[in-house]
Amino acid sequence: MPEKSTCILVYSRHQQVLETLEMLQAHAFSMAAVSIICNEADEQPGRRHPQNDYLAIWQDFCRVLDDEPFIFYHNLERVVAMGAIVRLLVAEHDELDVGNQPAELVAALFDLGITQANIRGYEDALKNGKTLLIINSTCDEVDYVSQLLHNEKQQVTVHLA
Repeated sequence: MPEKSTCILVYSRHQQVLETLEMLQAHAFSMAAVSIICNEADEQPGRRHPQNDYLAIWQDFCRVLDDEPFIFYHNLERVVAMGAIVRLLVAEHDELDVGNQPAELVAALFDLGITQANIRGYEDALKNGKTLLIINSTCDEVDYVSQLLHNEKQQVTVHLA
């Protein structure tokens, strides 16, 4: 059995992500295991976040995760990432054949134990303005977080790393 696993939650609104982060913080969960990825699209297709709202939510993410945003391009979309995933985004992946897909995001998610089919689904979610909250930790901690966060309104998907 793998020592680590990854759970991914997909959110439509940045405020939901912030509320989840604050809940994890209240339960003394280590923010070092948490990552966020989103594009700059608003919850409403075709609209952009008002600049002040967008900056305010990322300032809150910076405060909770004690980290700075990392900006990169994926499928011609400007994507923002924060947390442990950034280390994987900038790592060399010469040995990984990802075909004609942009390598950084695909390789980083693959390193977390996400299958190619699931990666495509997460890419689609990002393209549609969703935010990914990723937790990569020990199996026990990911199981705990999954039970804590899973409810009738929020699905938690666990992948074995």
